[in-house]
Amino acid sequence: MEFNFDLINVLVLITTIANMVYGLVVFSQDRKDATHVAFFCLIIGVGAWGIGMLSFRGWFPGFDLALAARILYASAAIIPFASLYFARVFPEHEVTVPLWQKVFIPLPFFAVLLLSLWPGVLIEGASRSAGESLIHFNLWAHVVYVAYISIYFSWVFLILLRRYYHAEGVLRTQLTFIILGTLTTTSIALVTNLILPFFDIFTYNWLGQVGVIAMITGITYAILKHHLFNAKIIATELFIFFLWIFILARTLLADSLQERIANLGLFGATVFIGLLLIRSVIREVGAREKIEQLAKDLEKANARLKELDRQKTEFVSIASHQLRSPLTAIKGYASLLLEGSYGKLSKQVTESIKKIFDSSKYMAISIEDFLNVSRIELGTVKYDMKDFSFATLGEEIVGELLPAAGERHLNLEFKDESRGKAVIRGDYGKLRQVILNLVDNSMKYTKEGGVTVTVTCDEIKRVAQLSVVDTGVGIPSEILPKLFGKFVRAKNANEVNVMGTGLGLYVAKQFVEAHRGRVWAESLGQGKGSTFKVELPLAAK
Repeated sequence: MEFNFDLINVLVLITTIANMVYGLVVFSQDRKDATHVAFFCLIIGVGAWGIGMLSFRGWFPGFDLALAARILYASAAIIPFASLYFARVFPEHEVTVPLWQKVFIPLPFFAVLLLSLWPGVLIEGASRSAGESLIHFNLWAHVVYVAYISIYFSWVFLILLRRYYHAEGVLRTQLTFIILGTLTTTSIALVTNLILPFFDIFTYNWLGQVGVIAMITGITYAILKHHLFNAKIIATELFIFFLWIFILARTLLADSLQERIANLGLFGATVFIGLLLIRSVIREVGAREKIEQLAKDLEKANARLKELDRQKTEFVSIASHQLRSPLTAIKGYASLLLEGSYGKLSKQVTESIKKIFDSSKYMAISIEDFLNVSRIELGTVKYDMKDFSFATLGEEIVGELLPAAGERHLNLEFKDESRGKAVIRGDYGKLRQVILNLVDNSMKYTKEGGVTVTVTCDEIKRVAQLSVVDTGVGIPSEILPKLFGKFVRAKNANEVNVMGTGLGLYVAKQFVEAHRGRVWAESLGQGKGSTFKVELPLAAK
C-alpha cells in the first residue's frame, strides 16, 4: 500500500494532528465543562475535515474519489454548526439550552449533512486531473450549501461581537482572540473552498484545512487564557511537536510495511505520552499561577485589613477621648460631694455617691487602657526616659494602695532586696502604670491572704526585677501562654472581678518591651496564687 505523501498532504496531516492535540489538551482539563465539550465537538469536525481532504487528495490508495468528496463537504458542514454551539456556550461551565433550540437549530445542519452525503445531490461526481482533483457540483445544491455555511458563521460572529461589546477585562481579551482566529479561518475557507470551486478552481482548496489552525489556536488560547503561551509550556509543546513530526516522517519514508507499522505504533505511543506531558505541565503552571494570584489577593486583603484596623484604632482613640472628659467631671463632682464640699450628706446618699465614684474610677481605668492600646497600635506613644530607683517606685505604689488593701482585709507588703542598686532608666509614668496595674490586679483577684511586692537586683546580668506574689485565685495553665494578649481573661477571673477589660496586661507588656525588658506570669494552677514579674535592664553606670 503506497500513500501519497506529497508536501501538501504532509502539511494537512500535521495541521490536523496539531488541531486534535489542541482539542485533547483543552478537553482533558475538564471533561464536564460545557465550553470544553463544545470546543471538542468543533475539533471533531475540523479533524474529520482534514481527513476528508487527505482522502480526496489520494492519501488512501484506491479510495473512491466521489465518496471522498462527499465526506470532505459533509465534514465541513459540521464546523459552522459546532462553531455556533461553541459561541453560544463560551465561556460558561454549565449551560441549559431550551428545548426548542435543541430541536430547531440542528435541523439545517442535518439537512445539509444529508445533502452532502447523498450521492448525486450536492456532488454529482469527481474526476482526477494533472493538478488537484475536480469536483462536479449541482449548482442549486451548492448555493444552498454556501448559504448554510454563510448564515451559520454570520450568526457566530453576531453572537461573539455582541458579547464582545458588553465584555470587560479578561473576557474581552479572550473574545478578541476567538474573533480574530475565526475571521482568519473563515476568510481563507470562504475563498478557497466555496467561491473558487464555483469556477472549477481547486488548486487552493486544501488551504482551508491548513488555515483552520488560526481559529483553533485562537479558541484554545482563549479557553486556557495565556497558559499555552507560557515559556515552559511552549518549550514542552515544541519538543513534543517536533518529536511527532520526526516519527511521522520516519513512518512515511519507511521502506517496508513492517517498519511503517512499528513506527506508527511508536507514533501513537508518543502522541499519548506527549499529551499527558503537556497536560501535566499546563496543570503545574496553572497551579503556580493560582498560588501567585492567591498570594496577590491575600496581600491586598492584608493591606485592607491593616487599613481597617488603623481606622478602628483611630475611632477607639477618638471615642475614648470623648468619653474621658464627661467622666472626669462625674468623678470630680462625686469626690467633692464625698468630701463634704457641698454640705453634709446622709449615709444613704453618701453610699450611693461612693458607688458612682468607684464606678467612674473603674471606667476611667478602662478608657485609659483603650487609649493606651490605640496609641500603641498607631505608634504615637512617647517615652520620657530618665534614671530612677525601681525599689522607690515599688514602695511608692504599695504605700498608695495600702488603704485599699486595708478595706479588703488583705496584707500588702513591700520588700527591697536590691540594697538600693536597682536603678533603671525608663519612663517613670509608664512603668508606674505597669506596676500599679499588676499590684492592683493581684489585690482584685485575692479574696484572703495578701500580696507581696519584692525588688531584686542582679548586677552580673545587669537587670532589676520586681515580682508581685499573691495568694489569689491563680491562673489555669492553658491561659498562661496567652495571658498578655488583647482581651484575654481567665474564666475564674469573672467570678472575682467583672469590671476587667482584658487590656491591662497587654498594655503592660507593650510598655515593658519598649524598655527592652520583659514581663511574665507564673502560677501553680487554679486556687494556688499567682506571681507576676517585671525585669528591666539596669541603667548604664
